[in-house]
Parts: sequence; C-alpha cells; structure tokens
Amino acid sequence: MRILHLFDKYFLILMVIQGGLLGLIDYAKFKRDDNFKLAIRAKFVGIVSILVAIILYLITNFIY
Repeated sequence: MRILHLFDKYFLILMVIQGGLLGLIDYAKFKRDDNFKLAIRAKFVGIVSILVAIILYLITNFIY
C-alpha cells in the first residue's frame, strides 16, 4: 500500500498539465488536420487522465 503515497500534489499538477495539453492543444491540432476521430480520443484521454489523477490524489489524502 506504500505505492499510494506516490500520488502527491506534484503528481496531480503534472497530470493536470499533461491532460490539459492533450485535451486542448492536441485536440485543436487534430481537428484542424480533419482527423476528428483522433481529436475526440485525445480530448477523452486528456479528461480521463485528469480525473484518474484527481481520484488517486483524493484517495491518498483522505484514506492514508
């Protein structure tokens, strides 16, 4: 269970930045290149990665 202590505020910041870049910048680039399926996937993966990071951060802070 020591692995849950790795999900601290720095991990959360890193994942929010990464998910934001994927969901905003890559989405716009793929949409501009007329690759709509890939654009929607990029936005979905960006949002999911942010949500997973938030959930892991909350679990770390409130359970342990």
